[in-house]
Formats: sequence, C-alpha cells, structure tokens
Amino acid sequence: MRFRDLYAPLRAGGLVQNQRDLSRMCGKAESYVSSRQSRGADPSDHALMNIYLELDALDQEFRNIILTGKSLTEAEQKAARITYFVQQEVFEELRRRRKGGGK
Repeated sequence: MRFRDLYAPLRAGGLVQNQRDLSRMCGKAESYVSSRQSRGADPSDHALMNIYLELDALDQEFRNIILTGKSLTEAEQKAARITYFVQQEVFEELRRRRKGGGK
C-alpha cells in the first residue's frame, strides 16, 4: 500500500487536507509522509495501524450521528463512505503483511 492509495481518497473525502494531516493520522511527525515518500518507502505497519484506529473512531462518530436519528450532510455521507472503504483497505493490507505478504 502506497501513500497515494491513502491520501487521494482521504483528501477527496475532506478527511485530510495535506500530507501533514496524513502524517498526523499516521501518529507521526508532520514530515513523516514526505520523508518516507522521498525515500520510496511505504507506510509502516505502525502508521497503518494508527490510520486504522483513526478511521475506526471517525466511523463510530458517523454511526453515532445516524443512531441518534440525525441526518448526515452530503459531505458527511461522502466522508463516511470513504472512511469505511479506506479502513477496510488498510485492514486488508495489515492482514496481508501479517501473513508475510510484504509491504
């Protein structure tokens, strides 16, 4: 999984605005994404786990809004869909890596 696989959909959903935001979502310093990309490195397992947990918290927030009977705006609906699908992709990547599928 490359950073662009994360950044493009998250940005499209308004969940991150720039690489610094993605770095923070990774639980890292603001320069993490740009530094790793400049070396041709993919996100670490630790960074992916942090992204997964961040997205899980967002997903729960969206679910709580819905369960309380409130409606999501169109932008929130888009963000909720992207949150769910990116979270699933991150999970599958972590599982693949754990099974020895490499980075």
